[in-house]
Amino acid sequence: TEDKESGSIGFLAKVDKDSGEMDGPPIFIYEPNGLDVVISQVCQDPNDENMIYFVGGTTGSLVEYLSPKDVSVKESFLMEPFVSKYDASNMTEIWTVQIPPVEDSDFGSGTALGCDVLLGPATLMYVAGIAEGGASFDSASSASTMHDQVFVVQLDTEFGEIYWSRQVGAADGGTYLASGGGIVAKTNGDAVIFGETLGHMFREEAVGVSTPKTSDIFIMTLTADGGYHKDLVATGVEDFGNFDDLYDSLNWTTTVAVSMASIIALSVILP
Repeated sequence: TEDKESGSIGFLAKVDKDSGEMDGPPIFIYEPNGLDVVISQVCQDPNDENMIYFVGGTTGSLVEYLSPKDVSVKESFLMEPFVSKYDASNMTEIWTVQIPPVEDSDFGSGTALGCDVLLGPATLMYVAGIAEGGASFDSASSASTMHDQVFVVQLDTEFGEIYWSRQVGAADGGTYLASGGGIVAKTNGDAVIFGETLGHMFREEAVGVSTPKTSDIFIMTLTADGGYHKDLVATGVEDFGNFDDLYDSLNWTTTVAVSMASIIALSVILP
C-alpha cells in the first residue's frame, strides 16, 4: 500500500482458509522515516507452523536509526533487501535483518524475492533476490557487473544471523529468478536456484541458438557449507533434448514450460 505522506508500506494479514475472512486486523510494516517498504514473498517454517518469514526491500532502514543526513542519502538510493521473522499466532516480530551491499559496492540496489526454510533440526533458511545496477551482496567478493544478478543468503532462523551470501550472473546480460522466488532448500541443506539469464553464465553461447534477446533457463545448486557452485544447467529452448542428463546428474525432477524462449514456469520437486 502507499501513503500520500510517505512511501510504500508493507502489510501482513491472516485470512481464514475456510471462510476467507480476516483473522484479526492486518499489521503494517513502516519505515520510520517514511521511506519505501516492499514485501515480495512470505514463507512458512515447516518445523513450526506458527513461524513465518517475509522478504522484500526497503529504501530506508528497518533495523537502525537514520539521521536526517542519512535519510537524504537513502532517498536517492534504491532498495536494500531484508528478511523478517514473525510469530503468526499473535503477529509479533521476532527479528528483522537488512542485507546491505558489501563495503566495496556502494552503488546499485537489491530486493529479496524468495525464501525457503530447511526441514529438519538444522535452523537454516535461504533468501534469494536480484542485485541491480552493479551492487554486490557476495560476502566472498565485491566483483559485479552493471547487469542484474542473483544473490543467495543463508541465515540462521533462530536469531537471523547471516552465515554467507553469494552472487551469480553473467557479464554480458541480466540474470533473474523464476516467478515465485526461484529458490528451494533441499533436504541435505543445499540451496537450488532457478530462473533465466540473458547472458552466457558458465557456458559458451550455442551457435545459432541464442541471440542478445533470447533468455536461457538456468538451474544451479549451491552447497550448504559456504554456498559454492555445485551444479549448473543453462539451456536454450533448442536444447531441451538433453534434460534427461539433467535428471540423472542432479537427482531431482524439473518441470519446464517455455514460450518464446522465456521461462514461464519452473518447479522443483525434491527427493
